[in-house]
Amino acid sequence: KDFTQKIFSDHNKNNILISPEESELIISQILHQNSSNFPLFFHKEVPSSRMIRELKKFISTLINRKVNYPECLKDLKSSKSDQLELVFNEYIKYLKENNLVDGDLLLHWVIQQLTGSNINSFNNVFIYGFYEPLPLEKDLIKSIADNSGNFYYAIPFGDNKAIFIDDGQWLGIKDIQKNIPKDQAYQISNIFSDIPKSDLSKWLFISSKRDRLLEVRTIAMQIRNLIARGADPRKIAVAFPDLNKGAAFVNEVFPDHGIPFDVAIHDDLAQSPTIQTIFDMLKVPALNYKRTHLVGLLKSPYIRFQYEHEGKKKRLLPNEVDFESLAANIIEGSNNWLPGFEALIGELKSEIESPDTPEPKRNSLGNRVKRIEKLIKGITELFNDIKTLEGKKTIGDHIKKLRCLLSKWDFQKLTDYHEEEIYERDSKALSSFFNLLDSMELSFLVIPTKKIDLNEFLTTLSLLTQEKKYRKEKENRNKVQITGLREIVHLTFDYLFIADMVDGEIPRVSLSQPFTSDLEVERMGLLTKKDLLRQERYYFLATLLVAGKRVYLIYPQSERDKPLVFSSFIDSITKCFEYNTWGEIENTTSILLTQFNEGKKLAQGELDYAMITNTSPLKVSNILEKINIENFYRKKDYNSKYDGVLENDNGIVEEMTLKFDDSKIYSPTMFEMFGLCPFRYYLKNILYLDVMPRINTEITPQERGSLFHRIVFRFYNERKEKGFTKVTESDQKEALQHIKTIAHEEFNKFYYDDPVWTAFKQKYLGDDILRQGLLETFIKKEIEDIPPDFSPAYFELSIGNPIKPGCVDKYSTEDPVILDLGDGDPGTVSIRGKIDRLDITGNNKFMIIDYKTGKKDHSFKDVKSGLAFQLPLYILSVENLNTEIDGIAGAYYFVKNPFEINKWIQIGDKTYKDMFGSLGKVNGIRDDFGVMLLGSLNHIKKYIKLMRRGMFHPSVHFGKCPDYCEYKTICRFNDLRLFEFEGSELDESN
Repeated sequence: KDFTQKIFSDHNKNNILISPEESELIISQILHQNSSNFPLFFHKEVPSSRMIRELKKFISTLINRKVNYPECLKDLKSSKSDQLELVFNEYIKYLKENNLVDGDLLLHWVIQQLTGSNINSFNNVFIYGFYEPLPLEKDLIKSIADNSGNFYYAIPFGDNKAIFIDDGQWLGIKDIQKNIPKDQAYQISNIFSDIPKSDLSKWLFISSKRDRLLEVRTIAMQIRNLIARGADPRKIAVAFPDLNKGAAFVNEVFPDHGIPFDVAIHDDLAQSPTIQTIFDMLKVPALNYKRTHLVGLLKSPYIRFQYEHEGKKKRLLPNEVDFESLAANIIEGSNNWLPGFEALIGELKSEIESPDTPEPKRNSLGNRVKRIEKLIKGITELFNDIKTLEGKKTIGDHIKKLRCLLSKWDFQKLTDYHEEEIYERDSKALSSFFNLLDSMELSFLVIPTKKIDLNEFLTTLSLLTQEKKYRKEKENRNKVQITGLREIVHLTFDYLFIADMVDGEIPRVSLSQPFTSDLEVERMGLLTKKDLLRQERYYFLATLLVAGKRVYLIYPQSERDKPLVFSSFIDSITKCFEYNTWGEIENTTSILLTQFNEGKKLAQGELDYAMITNTSPLKVSNILEKINIENFYRKKDYNSKYDGVLENDNGIVEEMTLKFDDSKIYSPTMFEMFGLCPFRYYLKNILYLDVMPRINTEITPQERGSLFHRIVFRFYNERKEKGFTKVTESDQKEALQHIKTIAHEEFNKFYYDDPVWTAFKQKYLGDDILRQGLLETFIKKEIEDIPPDFSPAYFELSIGNPIKPGCVDKYSTEDPVILDLGDGDPGTVSIRGKIDRLDITGNNKFMIIDYKTGKKDHSFKDVKSGLAFQLPLYILSVENLNTEIDGIAGAYYFVKNPFEINKWIQIGDKTYKDMFGSLGKVNGIRDDFGVMLLGSLNHIKKYIKLMRRGMFHPSVHFGKCPDYCEYKTICRFNDLRLFEFEGSELDESN
């Protein structure tokens, strides 16, 4: 390559040498301009970047192997070969017409110059290291020979026909000298032949280990052993058949053993964090300003965008943008961000103005409003910058705009690096990327281009970047060298380790040629599996000969419990040579193992001898404290601050006593939450922790519940204004039409417009042909299931909440209900809430009805054990408001879909069982109805006491912890721990 490029630079006059990336751009352009002729190469109207790379590889194969394609296929010709031939011809034609030369045709160009006597003869030429050169390489070598005074060509050769078949006869030189010394290298070269065994036991060592991790650990321990005995790290090498796979293990293991090493690996430029951030910048406008893309961009440490706010430079914090954009339900679209934030500000201000909002939360919401207003300013400025990337432009103009934005955001300033290694990695990646941009700009001076949009520019840039490699670290020959099998050939080391010698890795004979079958490969004269095996043997032999003093072979026996088969080369080498074993070394150099052993000393109480290796200084007492939090404090009963038991902190107890004094107003759901999980109550109602909102692209469960409540409230309220509420068979048709009309009006308040929304509406309304909707089933159930003595009377009866006219029953009150808790402190409790519906009889007996549009989540047992409070507290509250009526039952009305609508009494007074009709056959109808209601008050009294004491531990109820809990990620609840409990103040037994 260097030789031909030197000849080209010295003697070229009219041609331009193009890069592999430019070659791919030309192929891409040929495909796009003639897409109807190449259906084979298009997927969803676009040729993939992989397809273009495969085409370039195919063209290179035809050129370097001088394949007469497709004539060589003979009867195997097809539409595929016709399309491939057309791509090849169009590519060659394009290069000739534009005086371009690619890396493959460069050899042909130099051959023409040599045979045309355009270049002066060489005096002395030495060529060595070529193993079975390609046909075009042979032509170049012969052309050089013909133009040389003295020509010397060294051929890797030996007597072993399983490895060597190229004897150089193609050179046409009569005087070919064979110099094959009978030394150790000669012995080793007979590895794949039937010869008597040679003794290489002082040079050759073989081992196997359980898996790849242990394999690399064994290599690391042996290297430490060699270095301890005086070996020079520079003279030690480790070779892997798959360097990328091996490097992953080396990067984990070698630092643990303190081994200095250098990995001879080139990383994909597209995988560089720096370059990924540049693509993230382009994706934001190219893919319609998606929320996820913008948040991802801002999370990058390479983004230094700043905006002016109140005279100071500010950064957009990704966690703030993430949280508030989720809360605003922003999905994508630059025009949706600001309206979404403004709507959210309106919602927050409404909540601030609500008298029901506690003062600490009101202050928190006020801070959120200020934060969102700041975000609006920052995002507006950021979008103004990014919008410069939009629009149709030439490739050159797209690059200019990108460079301009990178400069404005100080992207190229590699400052504030605390680690030299990361600085080196990023600077090399950026340098390689900007070289790529330079190359693209030069390319499109030669390659004509039209104006393209940002999406197409992003695709083109991505295609070229995927091909680029870069070395992220400086090469360091003073360390142990980690390399690939073929990369190490012709080098010299004292000690060589060849790892991962398993079938499929060594040898590799499954190399596939793009667009060709095995028979086509044979017709084209390409490498067969037999040829590949011969080459693999040669490179393995050449790798072995790198080792001067010792070579260590090793292979893993399994991978993730899957057995691995050792390489056939292991079998060959053990048949030909006497060898020694290795790898049984005590692990004394691993930092991790040392730390593990030190941990065991701590666990056994050997505090005087324990020390923590390779960490910042820590007191042993601090480490033990952290261990004890898990091993002692989080066992058995909840009894420490680590489980939310805060009663030993006098300051917290004092604060909780004030917070939960007699003026505190509670809702039934607050007590249900505390009863089930005090820790969740603490996070939500004391710390006011907000969880990350979710983006909702369809109606939420909360919206579904509110929608049904509004429809039914309006239906019954309007009937009540006309003087009747109960639905009868005689007005069934009119009632159904009435409730459907209301439903249509409520549906129109939403802005959804997709198949999911259409199906949801149909579930409610049904259709006029076959399907009965939920509302029609509801009307039928109202006729069939309401006990004869009851009539719907009050709807959305609000207690202790601000009254919104038209949304609640006219008998609602803003004052909370104060219930008597009996002797002792607390003596009363203030209750607020909203009762979905109250049905009443002619003799002033009433039933509370609570609609459920989700799942059935409470049982009668929950009422008794203090986990369900809605029905009992609402009964007591209504009796407190109106002493002339008596509550005799509480019922759930389950409304999920047209096939799942039913009502059942959860708690009821057995004295009035005959009044309940078909609803009276349940466990909750009891003789001790009044006692049961008082039992709920007793639970409340106990809960308030626990709140005041600071008892906010996780749940004590086995199997009750819900999957949907918003705080699941920070909770330490474990069902199994409850088996160790000796008792709990929240337990029913207590």
